Amino acid sequence: MKRLAMLLGCVLVGCQADAPPAEEQAAELDYAGWPTVSPKRYKVSPVYAALCMADARTDELAAADKAKHGPHAQTAIDVRVSPAGLDRFKAGQPVPAGTAVVKLKYSESHVKEPSAVGAMIKREPGYDPAGGDWEYFYDERDPQKPAVRGKIETCAECHLRAKATDFLFRTYLTVRAGGG
Repeated sequence: MKRLAMLLGCVLVGCQADAPPAEEQAAELDYAGWPTVSPKRYKVSPVYAALCMADARTDELAAADKAKHGPHAQTAIDVRVSPAGLDRFKAGQPVPAGTAVVKLKYSESHVKEPSAVGAMIKREPGYDPAGGDWEYFYDERDPQKPAVRGKIETCAECHLRAKATDFLFRTYLTVRAGGG
């Protein structure tokens, strides 16, 4: 969790030469306290969960995940949004620069710690105009696989399908907790 906080803190605050050390930046970041915009532990199919990976090879991953977890897997996500863009996010409107959307991914809905964390950070206009000025971050929480950030091609390619909604998929906003 410390590695994730340091990397995500670096993403949100910026890792420039004159920026405070990553440890100090991470101390100021507490996305765990940000509002959850998805129903708690929103269940998703393993196939859908496999699509959202930094190095997604969709057909291979979907087949492998289906084989590993079977048809009754209980993978889940928890989506949180930084307070700066929360109201606009929930209203389905474009969010302001500086807004972060964090997706905690759980391999099973009952486990305590996420198996992966993805994030999108809305940057100032000009960062990536074709991609809505979003920067991506992905951490599989595996010491053998370093976290990645920036203009991640697989993320940008997928989120291009949601261009009309500020490159954000918000289908879980229509689902009410406990209502399926």
